[in-house]
Amino acid sequence: MGMVEFKPELPAKRKEAIAGVKIWDGFKVFLEFKEQFYPTATGFTVTPEKGGHKVWYDAAYGQSTARHIMGYFMVGDIAQPYVESTDAELIEKVLSEIDALHDGKATPNYVQHVFQNWSAEPFARGAYMQYYESAGRMKELGKPVGDKLFFAGDAYFNGRDWSSVHVAARAAKRAVSALVS
Repeated sequence: MGMVEFKPELPAKRKEAIAGVKIWDGFKVFLEFKEQFYPTATGFTVTPEKGGHKVWYDAAYGQSTARHIMGYFMVGDIAQPYVESTDAELIEKVLSEIDALHDGKATPNYVQHVFQNWSAEPFARGAYMQYYESAGRMKELGKPVGDKLFFAGDAYFNGRDWSSVHVAARAAKRAVSALVS
């Protein structure tokens, strides 16, 4: 809060809803390997449950490519040590984790990687709103302010579903429809 200034100011209820939302840290990394030594997907139990989500997956699965690309997606409190890492520290941590799971096969098969740290993006400053957010707060965020200010994105929908690309697209369609009607 505070990066964008509204004149006139937003209603107090809206400012409270914005200030109360927890946005998870998060990142995604794609790693290319010389060979595939990993399964299609590996999910992890995060403790506490509200601490986030972590999954490894075959990012090339079902794609028209002979390349071996593993995706690693992590959001929530568990992502904090990763998003604070330099690129060199991150790849060392990630390869070490994969080596531990797959008998040391990651490091000798590593080709290259692409890292996306959503927490460091100046216009995102985080990954997703936590999945355990209050439905009432989401409904408040999804409401227009008068008939002039409309919000859209993964957090701005109707309180039934949030934090995904399809929700952001539906919220954008809803906002545009309201603007042009």
